[in-house]
Parts: sequence; structure tokens; C-alpha cells
Amino acid sequence: MSGYPWSTADQLNAADLDAIAVANLQRLTAGESVTAGASAAVGYYQSDGGIKYDNATSGSTGSTTSVSQALTVASNSNRIVVVMLSNDGSSGSPRTYSAVQFGGTNMTLIDSEISANINTYTYYILAPSTGSQNLTATSSGSAVVTRYSIFSYYNVVQSSPISSHSIAQSNASTTVSGSVTPGELGDLILQYFAFTEGSGSATFTNTTAPNNQQSIGGGIAGMADAGQASSLASYTLTYTSSGGGGSNPFLNYGYIAIKPLTAASLAVVNASSANNSGYSTPTTTKFRSIGFIGFFAGSASAASAVTVAVSGVASGLSSLTPGSQYYLNDTNGTIGTTAGTNTRKAGIAVDSTHLLITNIW
Repeated sequence: MSGYPWSTADQLNAADLDAIAVANLQRLTAGESVTAGASAAVGYYQSDGGIKYDNATSGSTGSTTSVSQALTVASNSNRIVVVMLSNDGSSGSPRTYSAVQFGGTNMTLIDSEISANINTYTYYILAPSTGSQNLTATSSGSAVVTRYSIFSYYNVVQSSPISSHSIAQSNASTTVSGSVTPGELGDLILQYFAFTEGSGSATFTNTTAPNNQQSIGGGIAGMADAGQASSLASYTLTYTSSGGGGSNPFLNYGYIAIKPLTAASLAVVNASSANNSGYSTPTTTKFRSIGFIGFFAGSASAASAVTVAVSGVASGLSSLTPGSQYYLNDTNGTIGTTAGTNTRKAGIAVDSTHLLITNIW
């Protein structure tokens, strides 16, 4: 802009930049401990940390009419145990189950897929006894090989804990997908599958790798959790199968959404460019970079009010190089002149303590 009558009076000083920063502050709720000057992202907060994994086991029986498998349940509050049982009859018709119990107490049926090819069932029990407890069940008719998975979680609501569920069957499709709709933020999504004997194997192929995966017989059956729901939209979860050499290569697959004791609420957390699963979703682990909104103007503990600079100029930073572009880094709350795992530009340094927030990819 040649010829414009600029003077030293037109230049912004530190006090001017601080005034701009104050004008763009928003008062929000911290989802975790945060410090002034750290980068901020939209996230979620649960006072108890949300549903937590305790323990799991899986396996298969020999050809028998009875199932018995121990699992140790820790002394956590608001517990749930979820079980999958599956059989294809091996050399005959698939069997049903009766007297499905955990720790000597009857379990509640969630879902079942019953056909001439393969039978699969899921059950749950609330507040199971702690310590080593046995899953027991009896199959109808002649002896059968049963494949099972047992999962223990805590911080689960203790009345009507299943938000939604679904189960279906596919005839040897290479890629199988289905959907489940959470009932509230923070629902834990469980997924499972079971093949007919000798028909092949399958793996979980969600965008986000499954947690705590239990694989039975090299992929003949399996169960895992796909993280906690961060929206109420329907989630699509997928499997990829291989083989299929059996005479009846059928695959049963299903999904369960489990309610948390404390529903998740919107909050601000430390931003990061890392693939962070601290609060994962079934679609992405990049939420701390995707949700970047600015910089904390003060420090706060979880569930406390905190101010965030969401546009304009952020103040209170340190050791910036004027004129340099800054990106989110992998360590929570930090920025640097080179991008982290997931590239997200945060801003341009105006001086050593002020950053113009650009918030672009």
C-alpha cells in the first residue's frame, strides 16, 4: 500500500494486542485440567471418566453340552458383564442355550440370530459379584462346540443399560457392515461376529481400530469395543472376511450400545495433533485436532469454567518467533513451527507472546 501515510502511532503494541485478545474470549467448561496458553479443542466431559474397561476373555469349548469359563471382575462401581455365545452345530443343527448364568445368576438376553446355519446370542448382567466368577450355560440336544467372549466394564447405568442393539446374518460376503445408533453421548459401542465352522475368518475393519479385541479360533469369532459415541448419529462398523471354503459359509454379526452412568457433556480440552484415543469415537481418533478452536486464556480443572480465545489474537504464549506459522503438536496443548501427526495450522506469531489465530488445515 505505497503512499499510505503510516506512522509509528499506527503500529499495534503489546497492550493493543492484549485488548484484541480480551475482546475475543469465550467462557466455556473445561473437560480436563488445562493451563493458560495451551491450545484448546472441543471435546467431552464425564465426571466419572465414562465407561471403563475392566477385563475380558474368550475361547471355545470342546464338543459338549455345557459351557463353563471363569472371568475375574474387579471391585469397581456400576459394573456390567456382557457375553456372546455362538455355535453352528459342527456336524448337526445349531443349538439353543438355557440357564445362561454368570456367577450363578441368570443373565438377560440382548439379542439372537437363529438359523439353520449358525446361532449367536448376547447377554448381560448388572452388578455381577466381584472376584473370579464363572459363565455357565447348557446347550440343547447333542454336544456342540461353543465359542464365547466375556467382557467386563464399569461406570455403566444400572437400569436398562442397553441403548440399542442389532444383529444380522450374511452369506460369505467379503465386506460386511452394519449400523447402531447410540442413545446418548458416551455410549460404549460393542461389536461381535461368528462364522460357521471351517468357512473362513474375519477381522474388524472399522476406521478406528477396535479396543480390547478378543479373537476366537484365528478369526472364526470375535468381540471388541469400538469406543464411546461422540454423537447420536448412526455409526457404521465393518468386518472383512476371507476364506469361505465351508459348505455353509455364514457370518453372524452384531452391535450393542451400552449407556454410561454419566452422560457426556460438551467441554473444551487440550488440543493435539496426535491420534488420541483418550475419548475415542467409532469414526476418528483425531478429535483433538479436528476440534481445535483457539487457546486457553486461563487455567482450570475439569468441570470448571475457563476462558478461551477463539479468534483474533491469543495472548499469554511464550517463546514464539514473530512471523512464523505455528501448528498443533502431538503433546496435548502444545504448538510448534512444524506440524504433528495430523496437520492443523493454529496461527501466525505476531510477537513472542501473541499469536494471530488462523485455525486452518
